[in-house]
Amino acid sequence: MALISARRCVGCNTNYEVMEHNGESIGMGDTDQTTCPTCDMEEFVAVLEVPVAIELGDEAGHGKIYPYNCRALRMRIKSAAHRRQVMKEKGLVEDGGYDEERYARRQRESRHKDIAKMKGVHKMYDEHPDFREYRQLRDKGYYDESRKEMRERMRRHYDG
Repeated sequence: MALISARRCVGCNTNYEVMEHNGESIGMGDTDQTTCPTCDMEEFVAVLEVPVAIELGDEAGHGKIYPYNCRALRMRIKSAAHRRQVMKEKGLVEDGGYDEERYARRQRESRHKDIAKMKGVHKMYDEHPDFREYRQLRDKGYYDESRKEMRERMRRHYDG
């Protein structure tokens, strides 16, 4: 069960609220701050504590009451700010999308690897002794017609 605690700071007499759930203090709102928002002092006097008699979420993260185990990130998340920090470190965005720059960089790297692999294949055809007969026939123009036919078939296939 959760508990909402109204606190008064010992240092500056500022009133603020903190939620306690599963034995841990959780900041109210969008931050994970559980100290005085004005002077950041940890010492406080409890003014009022109200138990919350509703289901706020479980350890699986249903309801997103912190802390919870996030299956998607594969770790325990302490607060909304902690979740944003982890997602930023992993290159993720909040709406379930992806980091476009990171995706583009991976695509470029993959393309460069494919090009390097194809250069190796071309080099093998051009230099390896087993492909000597192929090179001789290619140089005589034997494969020109089949190459044109294949290109035409590909064009028809993609043009629909």
